[in-house]
Amino acid sequence: MSVNVPVIGELYPVPGVQLASAAAAIKSPDRDDVALIVFAPGTCVAGVFTQSGFRAPPVDLAEERIAAGDVRALLINSGNANAATGVAGREDALALTAMTASLLDCAAESVAPFSTGVIGERLPVDRIAQVLGSCVDELG
Repeated sequence: MSVNVPVIGELYPVPGVQLASAAAAIKSPDRDDVALIVFAPGTCVAGVFTQSGFRAPPVDLAEERIAAGDVRALLINSGNANAATGVAGREDALALTAMTASLLDCAAESVAPFSTGVIGERLPVDRIAQVLGSCVDELG
C-alpha cells in the first residue's frame, strides 16, 4: 500500500481512453488488482522499460509490442510480478493478452501486459481470466 499518497478523488474522462478494474484476489480478495486501459484506434503508445538483465516476461512482451506499434490496450495486474518465471511466465502473459484481445476484438499483439508484485510465482491465470469480461463490460 502506498504511504503518504493522498486518496484520489474523482477521475475525469480522457478522450480516447477507457478504464476499468476488478478484483481477481491475486493478493487480497477485497481490492481491485486487475486494470484494463483501452485506447482509441490511432493512439500512439510509448514506454520506458528497465535496463536490468533480470527482466520479467511481461516487461519483455510489453516492450516488444509497444516497439512494434499499434498497442490498443494495457492489461495490468498487481500482487504478482510474474518475474523469475521463465518460459511459463511468458506463456501466462501471452495467454492473458490473447484472452483480452479476443474480448476487445483486436489482435493479441495489440495488448501489452504489465505486472507488479511478488517475484517467483506464476500468475493466477484462471482468476485473472475470470474478471476480464467484467473489465471489458465496465470500460468507461
